[in-house]
Amino acid sequence: MFENYNLHEPSSFIEAKKQAARQFQGQIGLVGIINIKKINAFGEVVEERWTYNKVNDHGDNYWADVMSGTAARNGTFMSIGSGTNGGSKATFKLEFEIARGAMDTAYPQVGAGANDNDTIYRRTFTGLTANGVAEAGLFRVVTLDTGSCIERGTFTGVNLTSADSLQVTTTITNLGV
Repeated sequence: MFENYNLHEPSSFIEAKKQAARQFQGQIGLVGIINIKKINAFGEVVEERWTYNKVNDHGDNYWADVMSGTAARNGTFMSIGSGTNGGSKATFKLEFEIARGAMDTAYPQVGAGANDNDTIYRRTFTGLTANGVAEAGLFRVVTLDTGSCIERGTFTGVNLTSADSLQVTTTITNLGV
């Protein structure tokens, strides 16, 4: 399963990106930076998490196809689960999937300016009651399967009531570009 490469849990996108750059300095590849926001019924962010990890083997192949023009950044889905194991590059599913759905409107997006090597995905999960949501992943299909996961990350668990929303944003960064 994916290793959680955190030296400590970053507090912002910039810090997560800097940690990833230090961890993978001199390497060419892909890294996922994940932001988790628990939002209460009043629209207030009450918890936030940042983490990063490498993209899995299937994701490496998918992104090579995207960069070569033989695949589009399309039709991806986000999933959340309660698994906590670190993972490996060969992990192609969540450990314990809870929910999966299409990206929020206007996602995925491509970063601008100095961040034009970033692709940003976001999904907001609502109406769930779940304890220990601790993993998120990007998938190419909506159905449960083992072959369409392109990225998976774990983070400190979040407990949800049905009034809460969980917004998961994953930024895939192409290192060395």
